[in-house]
Amino acid sequence: MAKERYTPEEMAEAVKQARGIQVVAARALRCERSTVRRYITRHRVVREAYEEARDIFVDEAEVQLMDAVDDGEWPAVRFALVTLGKERGYVVGGAGQPDVENDEAIDEFEKALLRAYGGPEGGEPGAETVDDGWETAEEGS
Repeated sequence: MAKERYTPEEMAEAVKQARGIQVVAARALRCERSTVRRYITRHRVVREAYEEARDIFVDEAEVQLMDAVDDGEWPAVRFALVTLGKERGYVVGGAGQPDVENDEAIDEFEKALLRAYGGPEGGEPGAETVDDGWETAEEGS
């Protein structure tokens, strides 16, 4: 095997500085992205730096998502429910659930979520109160 151009520690530092983005680390070191991938595969210290950088990146994105949910941004609320809340039944697509490709079904799903968990009257931002045939648990009692 040929002598490697970078030490594993140098590559790990570049990966950390690049926040786990391989192409950015490659540019910083003036090498190919495949070189970065090879170091990640071959060297534990580089792999751990990569995994930690990606975990931090995801954590930061989750903080932004939580802030958006706290601000009542409906796309963020919907995303959180259908990804993080899927164990509780918030699923788009699948058996008995609205199909992701069916815009009308998605609209109805979103209106039902808004009615059940808060939101403007009528189930969508800025909407007037409408009788669309849906009942919440309180209305049906």
